[in-house]
Amino acid sequence: MKQKDELKLAKEALSDFNVDDVIVEQYLQSSVPKVRKLAQAFIDKKGVECKRIYNFSLYEKQLWNKGLHLVAGADEAGCGPLVGPVVAAVVVLPVDCCIWGLNDSKKLSEKKRLQLEQQIKAKAIYWSVSWVNHHHIDRYNILMSRLKAIAKAVEKLPQKPEHLLIDGNKALAMDVPQTLIVKGDSKSISIAAASVLAKCQRDRIMGKMAELFPQYGFEIHKGYPTLLHRHRIAQYGPSPKDEL
Repeated sequence: MKQKDELKLAKEALSDFNVDDVIVEQYLQSSVPKVRKLAQAFIDKKGVECKRIYNFSLYEKQLWNKGLHLVAGADEAGCGPLVGPVVAAVVVLPVDCCIWGLNDSKKLSEKKRLQLEQQIKAKAIYWSVSWVNHHHIDRYNILMSRLKAIAKAVEKLPQKPEHLLIDGNKALAMDVPQTLIVKGDSKSISIAAASVLAKCQRDRIMGKMAELFPQYGFEIHKGYPTLLHRHRIAQYGPSPKDEL
């Protein structure tokens, strides 16, 4: 095999942390210096990611070590936008679950979120997504709607969690032990997983709204109060509530 071809194959294989260790070892023993260098860089990078994932799972590990296996993370998307629902997700991950690259959904590209969404759904013991529409938000307020959406997602799970990790500082009015974590989507792997599912689902809803009301550019700003969104509201007025 030509050196360029081997290097190309190595770059493709080592772009995924899930690559088999045997393959990595083969590249470490390659006769091509650039391939060996690439393999070593991969190992170093994976080591950093392993440490990050370990620290990202500390809240879960404390509960797993107590014998709790159904530890759920909960988060929502949609508290900041001017339009659309509040979408919440709850995710129960297996003990010591590792999902490479998982992070707070706000720190990920749309492409990466969609990739992680599939991995989360495949690896999770349980997951659920639910939402509360604009009628509920207008009637009660965004905080109450956020809690309602999370509660609905918890209730949809096939089995009640043994412990619930919630992003934020407001507990749910339900008989489930809870830990509140401010900025939990950047501190807890299961909350981060929930943030990804909630964000992906809400973006899909906003995509459908963009088809109904193309003049607002919902596919671009997802309903958040960007300059473009405010300009379109000033230009076209609020979108019809009955159609959302």
